[in-house]
Amino acid sequence: MKDKELLMKAIDSYSVYTDRQRKLLKMLINMAVDDVIVISVIELHKLSETSRPSIYKCISLFEKDEIIEPIKDIDGLIRLNTYRLNANKIDNIVRHYLKREASLKIN
Repeated sequence: MKDKELLMKAIDSYSVYTDRQRKLLKMLINMAVDDVIVISVIELHKLSETSRPSIYKCISLFEKDEIIEPIKDIDGLIRLNTYRLNANKIDNIVRHYLKREASLKIN
């Protein structure tokens, strides 16, 4: 995730997710420190002006798609409001974008 501008363009064009889901994913990526996100649904609600049920659905979808994963304590308990970005999945979004852009230039 070195080139943020490229990453944001890739997410914007990633048609697997809706506009709202892409917006939230970009917010989560921008908030990450060393690929770790610490934020509550209430904070995301205030920052994104997205309903809390929609945020829960997005987070659940991102977990299912393995874009993010909850971080666990030493005891194996999930830390509340703490997620790790899956760099490989994020890089896949960028690779799909670059491949699509390259194929558009050929045609």
